[in-house]
Amino acid sequence: MGKGVGIIGDLLDKHVRFVSVLTKRKEREQDTAHPLTLHVTYTAFPGKRNVFLQAVQEARIPEITRQEAGCFQYNYCVSEENPDQILLTEQWTTEAQQQAHLKQPHMQRQQQIKQTCIAKTTVEKC
Repeated sequence: MGKGVGIIGDLLDKHVRFVSVLTKRKEREQDTAHPLTLHVTYTAFPGKRNVFLQAVQEARIPEITRQEAGCFQYNYCVSEENPDQILLTEQWTTEAQQQAHLKQPHMQRQQQIKQTCIAKTTVEKC
C-alpha cells in the first residue's frame, strides 16, 4: 500500500495544484504563480526513525508548519521497505515562503532532533 500511496502522491504533485479558499482570489492567483514541492528523504540512524517521528510530533512541528503562510502540504511518510527511511513531502505557495519557514523557531527545534536521530538528508525539488 505504501508504494501505491507514493505513486498517487507523485501524480497529484505533478497534476494538481491546491489553493487556499480562505484568501481573496487576486491574492491566491498572485501567490500560486510559482508553487514549490519538496520531497525530503531522511535516513535515520538504525532504530531511531520512530524516535524522530515521535519527537517531531511532540514538538508539534507538522501542526505548526501547516499553519504557516503559504504551506499547502507538510506530511511525513515511512518506508515499508527501509525501516530507517522517512519521506517528508512539502508544498509551498512560493519558495520565499518555504525559506522563511526554515527560519522559524520550530525548525530550530527540528534541527536539534535531527542531530540525534538522522544520519542523512536529501532534498528533491519537484
